[in-house]
Amino acid sequence: MKPVLFIDNVDQLAPAYQAQIFLLSQRICRLLESITLVSLREESYYSASVQKTFTAFTTNKFHVASPKFREMIASRISYTINLLSNQSPDEPGEEGEQQIHKSIAAFLQIVQHSIFDLNRKLARFIEAICHGNMRFALQLFTNFLTSGATDVDKMLRIYNREGRYNVAQHEFVKAIMLGDRRFYNEDQSPIMNLFNVGAQRNASHFTGWRLIRVLLAHRSESSSEGRGYVSLALLLNDFEERFDNRDDVLSTLTRLLNRRLIESNTRSSETLEGVSHVRVTSAGWYYCRYLICTFAYLDLVLQDTPLDDPDVERYLRDSVYRVDNMSDREDEKIRRVNTRCERVDRFIAYLTSQETAERKRFGLNGFQHPMADPVMPYIQNEFRSEKEWIQKRLAENRERFEDDVPFVFDKAEARSFGLDEDEV
Repeated sequence: MKPVLFIDNVDQLAPAYQAQIFLLSQRICRLLESITLVSLREESYYSASVQKTFTAFTTNKFHVASPKFREMIASRISYTINLLSNQSPDEPGEEGEQQIHKSIAAFLQIVQHSIFDLNRKLARFIEAICHGNMRFALQLFTNFLTSGATDVDKMLRIYNREGRYNVAQHEFVKAIMLGDRRFYNEDQSPIMNLFNVGAQRNASHFTGWRLIRVLLAHRSESSSEGRGYVSLALLLNDFEERFDNRDDVLSTLTRLLNRRLIESNTRSSETLEGVSHVRVTSAGWYYCRYLICTFAYLDLVLQDTPLDDPDVERYLRDSVYRVDNMSDREDEKIRRVNTRCERVDRFIAYLTSQETAERKRFGLNGFQHPMADPVMPYIQNEFRSEKEWIQKRLAENRERFEDDVPFVFDKAEARSFGLDEDEV
């Protein structure tokens, strides 16, 4: 009988380290005459194949499809709730400990009911952002459960009083974006700031959005690398010709690649080195189509966006501290939210002025190209609808009811990115 050795989670390491582990596993096989299984994500395996790591060896490949997020998280939540709920009163343990177990079970029931019965937009957000990476999906979900922005006490209070509570999407997104931090910082958050801007020549708040729009326009087309892939050289040439911003485009593409809003034909998510083609992912589509115009997203990314207007910067900075210093009392919540909405309005006005100036400077108004599509009118309209809904929800104290914010989701688009919208 041969020994069997499993080497798991190799894809969490740097590509060069992964290659060394693969070579080590081959040596172990020869020395011990063992069977060695090395687990890699699809893109990690493809990247190693492109780099010729496997060419000197004969390997057997087995593909295990990633589980669906909703099925995976549903089974884990159900198991935990059953484990907590079935604890016998006669089992040893202090009364306080049993009460904690009941509270945890109630919180998980709130989450379970919100995700699978009332507001499936929450699961859809994670499914789109994680792009098939269930480890990342679990990280996002854990961020929500453990975030300081998740007001568990409020949820349990309303749940115990009304018998139900629905987690609104803006609560869910905010908790995931902040994690255990008080203020948003892109470097410390799993969610990218698409409005971030560097110091490169002609750098723009809208370079990331424009790149994604161009890639989305080619989503249904085929190239030598596969469906949806666009030549990196052609992309650079188009942007450089119009905006003269080659360094800004390269920097933004790298950020988009690192956050998996786009993917490359090398399947590497770390660098553009060796990349000839790129395409948009479900995450890039979701950011551009939905996330970028939501209240929770805009209210947080304004805290970490470089601004070219000292007056706007001062106003937003003061607003962030002003809201942070407000009381958490129930009678203060409307004033807090109104203040946050006002600063998002100011942020949108600033971005609108920036886009208007750029459209005039680079002649975008008469230019027929996806990179010339205006972004701010869409964001303004979507945010206005959500702001009215949030204010109405607060005024009517509707936290326990369904998240009925206006939100039209294109199921055909979702399916084209591998998101199964038949479940919604």
